[in-house]
Amino acid sequence: MKKSRTSRSHLIDVNLMKCPADKIIYNGKIVNVYTSEIYTCNVAILGDRVAAVDGFDVDSMKGPHTECIDARGMYLVPGLVEPHLHSYHSYMNIPNFAEAMLLHGTTSTADGFYGQGLIGGVEAIKLMIAEIARTPLKLIFSIPTIAYLQNRELGIDPAPNSISEEELLDMLEWPETDGIEEPPYLPIVQKDPVFIRLFEKAHERRIPVTGHASGISLTHLNAYAAAGAVSDHEQTDFQGAIEVARRGLKTLMRQGSGAFDLKELTKALTERKLDPRAFSMCADLASPEKLFYEGDIDECIRVAIRAGVTPVTAIQMATLNAAEVYNLQGEIGSIAPGKRADILFVRDLTEFSIARVIADGETVVDNGVYLPKKIVSKYPAFMYNTVTLKRPVTPNSFDVPAPNNVSEVRVIRAVDLSLYTHEDFATLPIVDGIIQPDVDQDILRIAMIDRHNKTGNIGNGFIKGFRMKRGAVASSVNAVCENIVVVGTNNTDMSIAANYLAKIGGGKVVVADGEIVALIELPLLGLLSEESLEVVVGKFEKAYAALKDLGCNLTAPFSTLEFCCACGEIGKLKIFDEGYMDVDKVERVPLFRQMGN
Repeated sequence: MKKSRTSRSHLIDVNLMKCPADKIIYNGKIVNVYTSEIYTCNVAILGDRVAAVDGFDVDSMKGPHTECIDARGMYLVPGLVEPHLHSYHSYMNIPNFAEAMLLHGTTSTADGFYGQGLIGGVEAIKLMIAEIARTPLKLIFSIPTIAYLQNRELGIDPAPNSISEEELLDMLEWPETDGIEEPPYLPIVQKDPVFIRLFEKAHERRIPVTGHASGISLTHLNAYAAAGAVSDHEQTDFQGAIEVARRGLKTLMRQGSGAFDLKELTKALTERKLDPRAFSMCADLASPEKLFYEGDIDECIRVAIRAGVTPVTAIQMATLNAAEVYNLQGEIGSIAPGKRADILFVRDLTEFSIARVIADGETVVDNGVYLPKKIVSKYPAFMYNTVTLKRPVTPNSFDVPAPNNVSEVRVIRAVDLSLYTHEDFATLPIVDGIIQPDVDQDILRIAMIDRHNKTGNIGNGFIKGFRMKRGAVASSVNAVCENIVVVGTNNTDMSIAANYLAKIGGGKVVVADGEIVALIELPLLGLLSEESLEVVVGKFEKAYAALKDLGCNLTAPFSTLEFCCACGEIGKLKIFDEGYMDVDKVERVPLFRQMGN
């Protein structure tokens, strides 16, 4: 987290009336996350910290240059803390991402930039850290274990720019480091020497290790907690959340693009009456239109309240509880003397409508308008032209020849609003010895194409759940693999989509009848746009409309597409650049189920 610019000694002087406050907020109704109270209160600010909360004479603390802000009718809420979010899944560069977050009251966010690091190495991560430091959004930097691990635990070779063991451990010494970002449980319970060493060194330095426990058994959960994981964001049912909480891990209830778990998980609070101090909230993945229209943690608060959680409790989970994950409650997560001056003016707690955002003592959002000067970034050459194919993709690249004794074909079944995919089987038509998709059964082709210029591999399969009647959709973004993945009804549109993404250096594209009907350019590492928040949102809306016109009715089709690809412990059947991976069994499986099996 960026260093404060305010001396603690000067905070004492303000309280002793030896120097004036920079700002005084008066007549606001403070939401005290320590005591669960709401009461009228004055707040004095010096620099980027709160100097005093109530109990002081406003006139005596004012100076000739003190800004006085009347908060009459407003609730004063701590700046929201996002404990687990991957900024690259917003597909925006850092300045535009920061704007989107601050517009919705998130003043601190955890990130390790693993996607950027996977493609661009340590230099890309350092660039992201430097860039976010130029914005009012505070970074809780968490060492991106996935940028090292990628899919090694599944037996998949990492990309060429994979973070090395030495680089991973070196990040423990970076002054920006606040935590370790979601090492999956498998390498821990398998006692991978790199991760055991990382955990031990992190604990020596009192650096918290946030967790990733998708599909974990109770035996493995005990082992994971014993190793030192402090949180988990992967639970999808409230009983799993209870088991996590019982073992001392903070449960981060997820409400993000393609993953709507929060309503179910709040049952641990509303039905089972567990202590909410064991819970927080996160988005994990937040596409640009979600951030623009719904928001981040503010939307989590609204969903929790609609599910029966009291507003004060929801705010506690979104602020103080989240800060505690990283042992940062002394800096952020509350409005109290000495804490960072991150304050939201909220009109109505139930609707959680934000009128003003103060971050580090400065007003950055006023009535929905982002006030800081727009940052125009210039990026080094290594950030561009990272989508490289060994050879152009042809329609025949997606052909799947039918063996003589084939009985059924394995099919990935995607589920709306879930990152988990299932394994189905289907009998598909065969034409000239090639297995065909079957639009009537909603079974389309899916393929992953190596874009790292590593092997030239193309892994082919079939998928159910997209409901497209024609055309193809492709993306150069997918969690952990970051290859080109394409789903389509026909080979020609699929090849056009894949080749075009390689030509422009990455993005998302929708193709129909041989024509590009929607395009989102992501030239930075094939992951991020350089365009403004409003432009990116507009392009996503056009892409969603184009997909809907093709028959796709998924709520978050690009997020769903990303998690049809091999990704850590998130099961079950996934595609990678060599074919199918059964994540639950940690083994590669054939495309066909042979007769008699």
